[in-house]
Amino acid sequence: MNRSTNSTVSGSPSVVPFDMSILQIVMFLNSKVLLLQIIFGCGGNILNLVVLLSRAMRSRTNLIFAAMAFADLFFLILHIPSVLFFIGTIRDAPWYRNGFSQVIAGILNWFSASSIWFMMYATIERVQVFRSPFRTSKRSASTRFFLTLFSIAFFCLLLTIVHFINPKTRAASKYARYVVYIHMIFVVIIPMFLSTSLNILLVCALRRNSMPLRMLNDSHVHKSLIVQRTRTERKVTAMVTVILSSFIACNAPGAVVFVMKESDDHFDESRRHILMQAICNSLAVTGKVLNFLLFCLSSEHFRALLKKRLCYLFRLHHDSSGRHNMSNTATKTFSVPLNDL
Repeated sequence: MNRSTNSTVSGSPSVVPFDMSILQIVMFLNSKVLLLQIIFGCGGNILNLVVLLSRAMRSRTNLIFAAMAFADLFFLILHIPSVLFFIGTIRDAPWYRNGFSQVIAGILNWFSASSIWFMMYATIERVQVFRSPFRTSKRSASTRFFLTLFSIAFFCLLLTIVHFINPKTRAASKYARYVVYIHMIFVVIIPMFLSTSLNILLVCALRRNSMPLRMLNDSHVHKSLIVQRTRTERKVTAMVTVILSSFIACNAPGAVVFVMKESDDHFDESRRHILMQAICNSLAVTGKVLNFLLFCLSSEHFRALLKKRLCYLFRLHHDSSGRHNMSNTATKTFSVPLNDL
């Protein structure tokens, strides 16, 4: 979603306290709260990548989640200039005001749109598993699959390229308004409608539990293996459903506010509207932060693998540090010049 910008406080003395309270809330959300979201969100998405890119977790769905984690990670990192702006560090910096902030806004919208459509892709994958279990179980991460991920990212760049342009320049162009409407349709309205519909389909599929009945009709497949695979697929689908529900809850208010803003040219003149944007932006960022927590809570296998990976990395670091210390000790003890060896 678009980042809201701060505005100066003005008006009669009778409304200044109210305006100041709104300004303080906006400053608090975009400085202290946003900083904590960046710290926890970046840490969580890095841990997501550690697990999702491990050899034991390399499935098509997990690779899509990894692409989404990359987009969310850089989305959060690129909010650091916003924090610095609101705390005053770079508020008066000419390099930030003269173009750089607009580039950051464009990239933020790009990563946000990419994350949204990666989420849609992962959900569609889950729906296909329930509709055609035999066909989808044989699908691997092929070149075509990675080209699809790249195409999604490129398509999202085209959708959000208008946000790289200064708002005043956009206002002077009669075509820019239509491009913004296209962005609103494909990044806001369609994902909300599609995610809600797919979530309903996943919930219905989980309740029907139709996969075992279909697959057990095949006499060439052992029953126990089918049941085990079905349980795994249901767990993954349940995890996707939880993440998708969180996505809808965190992004639906921002979608409504975005449509309101694009329908009203004077939307930003009201400080209540600015507060609404700040709250919705904070909620959307919270959605990026919650993904790691949702992975941990909804998947026992994810938690176990995360613990295993962290123990392995810690042990590897400990062993390398030990070898480094032994090497330093040996060098100090024998002090033989390298060129004499």
